[in-house]
Amino acid sequence: MNDHKERLRYGPCDDLRRVLPAVTGLLSKGASRLSTDALTILSGEMLDREYMNHETARDEVVTERGLSHDLPFVHNENGVVYDEESCGIRIYQTKGELKYAEVTIPNPHHLPWLRTLRYFVLLKSDEESLREHIAQSNISLCANQKPPVLAEGLLDDLVSNTIKPLLEREKLAKYDVRLCRGVILDGPPGNGKTMVCKWLKKLCIDNRIDFGRVSAAEIDYRYNSGGRQVYDLFNMFTVTFFDDVGMSFLNRLRGHDEKACDILSAMDGVDECNARIRVFTTNEEIKEIDEAFMRPGRIDVRYHLEKPDSKLRQQLVEIHWTKELRDWIKDGYLGEFLNRSEGFSFADLESIRTLLVDEKVFGSGEWNLEAAFQKLESRKISKSPKTRSVGFNR
Repeated sequence: MNDHKERLRYGPCDDLRRVLPAVTGLLSKGASRLSTDALTILSGEMLDREYMNHETARDEVVTERGLSHDLPFVHNENGVVYDEESCGIRIYQTKGELKYAEVTIPNPHHLPWLRTLRYFVLLKSDEESLREHIAQSNISLCANQKPPVLAEGLLDDLVSNTIKPLLEREKLAKYDVRLCRGVILDGPPGNGKTMVCKWLKKLCIDNRIDFGRVSAAEIDYRYNSGGRQVYDLFNMFTVTFFDDVGMSFLNRLRGHDEKACDILSAMDGVDECNARIRVFTTNEEIKEIDEAFMRPGRIDVRYHLEKPDSKLRQQLVEIHWTKELRDWIKDGYLGEFLNRSEGFSFADLESIRTLLVDEKVFGSGEWNLEAAFQKLESRKISKSPKTRSVGFNR
């Protein structure tokens, strides 16, 4: 494995197969080892997102051990182990005593969209139980998720173009209609695109719809890898969230002719038995989108999210802020808050809330609207770090 070309033919799955005997020993509670044929392997990339991203929702770790250092894939060309602390095997156990292993192999390519390679290993007979357990955990995680604050009717329209059709797919199938839709959320950063996506993800979880996230960096990497990589990326999940995708990807005339054509093919190449919803978010101003993309099944609708007006800013306080802070604001400070926050984004408003809480918890112990606005303003003014000369003063 010292030869670089030989290493390129060796991948994480080869390492995974080499540690399966150790995994069976850990899963079998010290009894005679299970046959590796009795196990199934699930990629962490294909499990529900919320469960994977919230360590607080994970189950109890009952056994933990590192991977053997003789596994070639966890070393670089100089023999150094990649990210040794994250490399290992953990055996988890649910309250229902379901046991499964998580095998973590560091990502040797240092791709920005892929931190580590995680695989879940368990008995084939336990796979459905694990998936049900994860689904219930996700529902609990999202139980307190609040709906995004949008202009009247906009959220209902958005859901009608994304999640709702998936719940009615059998009715559509009667008429031989293929369910494939694309939605673009655009506008300045900090004005609700993330809130919208979080809410749509919650609806996916509540309704057992699989979903995943794709970044612009991953599109680039898959495109450069060639083959079916782009096609697979666009058709991996029922609902796919494409985060902060440059609009040049959706325009054959802006220097990405071949890439845009590949994306067009990927959008069209859905198996007729499947349903696909794609949600694109971008901070760019959309002046024009290639007409080839603006047709049913590719990009069907665009939602432009601007900075919130006074009504929406008040709704944010009433819906998303805690009762104590909300009551204090409304008891004599709401007018001042709305006036001073004119032109603020939702992200700015959340910064005000954080500064209010900081002053209450770590400062004077009182709510102080003036101090919060002053601190936020000073942060905006100080865009570059302060500097001073270095030397001795006489």
